[in-house]
Formats: sequence, structure tokens, C-alpha cells
Amino acid sequence: MVVGPVGSGKTTLLRALLGEVHMNGTAIGIDQTSAGYCDQVSWLRNISIRDNIIGPARFDEAWYDTVLSCCLLQEDLREISGGDTALAGSGGAILSGGQKQRVVRPSTAHISD
Repeated sequence: MVVGPVGSGKTTLLRALLGEVHMNGTAIGIDQTSAGYCDQVSWLRNISIRDNIIGPARFDEAWYDTVLSCCLLQEDLREISGGDTALAGSGGAILSGGQKQRVVRPSTAHISD
């Protein structure tokens, strides 16, 4: 099990062990003929974090707050300059892998009818 705070490099460590990340001047890897790993794959647009979450749905503040709570995003958004109005960046560049997952997953559901 690999645990640590948001953005601490957990995904990078695992990808380095698999040889998918070049570590400058460092040799790292595992001596296995096969390994299984399911990477965090998220696709976010370079629009606000809020707009990535709600997608094309109509904004419903009460439901949006519920979604943020369920996805444990409130604290993350407090730490990001601009909160949910901040641009996610190209491919969600300002977010860690776990944050991207928590932003993109709600956008696949209907936030409001």
C-alpha cells in the first residue's frame, strides 16, 4: 500500500517502478516479468474546476455542495488559488492525479436535471 498526502508523488513512484517515468540520473525498477497497474486516467478541459464538475448540467448550488462533500473536494478547493473558479489547466495540470479523479467522476453524473 502506498499512502501519502495529495500531490506527494504516490502515482509518480508507482510509475517510476514500472519504468514509465524517467528519473533524472536514478535507476529504479522492479525485477518482474509482468506487473499490473491501473493508472489514473482523467480528461479535463481547460475551463474552471466548477465547469469541469457540472459539465453541461444546469448549476444547482445545493446539489453541487453535496457533490463536493461526497468527493471530499472542499479542502482541496480551499487550498487552490481561486477555488473552484480556477482554471483546471491543460488536462487538469493544476490538480494531482487523485484530485483529477474526484473532479472528473462527478462530471459523468447529472448534477441537476
